Amino acid sequence: MRRRKSAKARCSVLYSLENHDFQYGDEYFSETAFTEYLPRLYEITSADSYQILEYDDLIIFTANDKNNQISKETLAGFKSILSKEKPVVLVLHVPLEPLIENTTLLEDTINVWGPSDKGNSRVIIGEHGCKPKKPTKEFIKLVTAEDSPVKLILGGHIHFYHKDYVTDNIPQLITGTAFQKNAVFVQLKP
Repeated sequence: MRRRKSAKARCSVLYSLENHDFQYGDEYFSETAFTEYLPRLYEITSADSYQILEYDDLIIFTANDKNNQISKETLAGFKSILSKEKPVVLVLHVPLEPLIENTTLLEDTINVWGPSDKGNSRVIIGEHGCKPKKPTKEFIKLVTAEDSPVKLILGGHIHFYHKDYVTDNIPQLITGTAFQKNAVFVQLKP
């Protein structure tokens, strides 16, 4: 996967391609969005299913989940880092449904975005949200496993700030929209 250096930031930068980067309004999930608009972003994303930034003591794994699912390629990429025995920061666009009780993400997303036809969340991935297909189920199982190297999940998509836990020991931090000047500073400590 490509690592880019930013001249302004003077650091490595990962660009996570997501749904509103190339599709919106009447063109949402349209053929035009995928055939005309998406290729315009290939220079900065190469349309990879995932990207990895690996440091001496940390891995940042960015998964392209723009269709509310994880691809087989992304699953394989995630599996490839599991044997490295380094902590992982996982960057997703669509948040994962928490697997523990006493969280509010499911309820909050339904309150903001309305329920699906079945009363579920339309904007998170999980059994009460966008139903995960086989590769996505396996990905979630690996991410949330007792011995998972994932120490933090960063997300977006829901258009409001939310901090919760997916499991008892994996926090998920979801940022608000960038066009409204929302940003989150994350400092990782050893």
